[in-house]
Amino acid sequence: MSRTTDLPRTAVPQGVASFFPDLAARKRQLESRALATFGRWGYREVVPPLFEYLDVLAQGLVPETVERGYKIEDRQDGRLMVLRPDVTAQVARMAAARRDDPARPHRYAYAVGVFSHAEAHSGRPREVFQVGAELLGPRGVAADVEILSLLIATLRDLGLTAFEVALGQAGYFQGILDDLGLDEADRQVLTEAMYRRDAPSVAQRLAAAGGGAERCARLARIPFLIGGREVLAAGRELTDGGAAHAALDHLEAVVDGLEAAGLDGHLRLDLGETRDLTYYTGIVFEVLVPDLGFALGGGGRYDDLVGRFGHPMDAMGFALDVERLLEAMGRAGVPAVAPGLDYVVAGPMEAAHRAAGRLRAAGLAAAVALPGEDPAVPVLHATDDGLFRRADGKGAPVDIQVLAREAGRDGGG
Repeated sequence: MSRTTDLPRTAVPQGVASFFPDLAARKRQLESRALATFGRWGYREVVPPLFEYLDVLAQGLVPETVERGYKIEDRQDGRLMVLRPDVTAQVARMAAARRDDPARPHRYAYAVGVFSHAEAHSGRPREVFQVGAELLGPRGVAADVEILSLLIATLRDLGLTAFEVALGQAGYFQGILDDLGLDEADRQVLTEAMYRRDAPSVAQRLAAAGGGAERCARLARIPFLIGGREVLAAGRELTDGGAAHAALDHLEAVVDGLEAAGLDGHLRLDLGETRDLTYYTGIVFEVLVPDLGFALGGGGRYDDLVGRFGHPMDAMGFALDVERLLEAMGRAGVPAVAPGLDYVVAGPMEAAHRAAGRLRAAGLAAAVALPGEDPAVPVLHATDDGLFRRADGKGAPVDIQVLAREAGRDGGG
């Protein structure tokens, strides 16, 4: 194969990122902290495959995700495979393959990248790093409250305080669509208009489907039903449908549960938050930060997904975008600990290596001095007697515990 290329020697594809040490450390720290929070809640990490058979995974994907997936041919059997486009579908397939007991809760967590084609100059990344959690098995208010509580706890543990969870109920709009008796094409167009919060298109589509003028005007208000508990009352006034009212009753019970846990301060009810109704079946939500301009992530209930892989099971979860989280944390002034060298050890080679080993065993980052070391890193001098001294090798020996305190690694910094 020719090695000739017209690309610069250091070129990378558009929409992918390279993480140098400081940013890589922040990314890894964020992922570790999120996974630690998940672990304290009983969510155990899974690592799904990087690629899967396309025709298998597509059972749990929406058409747009399938279309944007990166496909490759399996050299062994010629079948098409797809680079990981969606973790939730993979977790659903994994649970179905293992035949997880649907009567028991199964708590899974992950920190991986997903891949999706993006047009040039679209500004969308092709690789998105995510942390997320999925609760499979139980349904109902308690399960919904657990996932939302975990989401809020995770964001707080990452140091974020000024965020909102825009909380809706896919079942509310689904119930309205059922009452209208629309065909699948009209339902899809109306759902997309609702997701764009395009009230004129919503009203136009409803009118075209034969809805009365008054009813069209009322339902066109749905994209703007955003706020506190008053939204629930306003939503009930727009329809007499039993399914839509039942969905609002469920949403109110979830809000009650979060309020009892002291977590309602981050909630914003949003009945226009519909997401994809072919995927979500109940509670839906997005995480928003003021002035950021995009969501940090989101999720919801998807009770039909695992069943598409042959093992019916209720489920709910969320995913957060790691790079967007890093930006939000930076804007919020969350301290970023970028691990580097605590000390450089100079002196006779054998003594320096022994001394650096002792420092590492004490939890410090240490390297044996090489030419051109960063002058900002403190230098220690190792002597044949195994003691540490300051850079010039003179003066009194320094205890390793003192060095740990100076570096902030003694548990107090």
